[in-house]
Amino acid sequence: MRPPLRYCHTQFGTAIVVPLLLVAALAVGVGTLTGLTLIAVIGAALMAMFLALFYALTIEIDATHLRFRFGVGLSRKRIPLAEIVDAALVRNSWIHGWGIHRTPRGGLYNVSG
Repeated sequence: MRPPLRYCHTQFGTAIVVPLLLVAALAVGVGTLTGLTLIAVIGAALMAMFLALFYALTIEIDATHLRFRFGVGLSRKRIPLAEIVDAALVRNSWIHGWGIHRTPRGGLYNVSG
């Protein structure tokens, strides 16, 4: 008997992580230069929260479900394989961006191009 098939891949979100780190550094810099430490603290804290939520996208497929989650897993979805009727390799335009949203061809879950 063959063991059940399982696939798991995590894509690091360079296109999301780099801008968030830059914005955090900018907030800290502006807060430090202007003496408004609240900007530095809140800006860095918000960027840290977004980093935890969206630093990577993990895809898992087992015998029954397709699962995907962003970052630490607060944003996730599970689709029974029986509901998937078609799959195709596509190339999305840069205009579709990153994150979770609808496109003309359906839902998009994208972390780094």
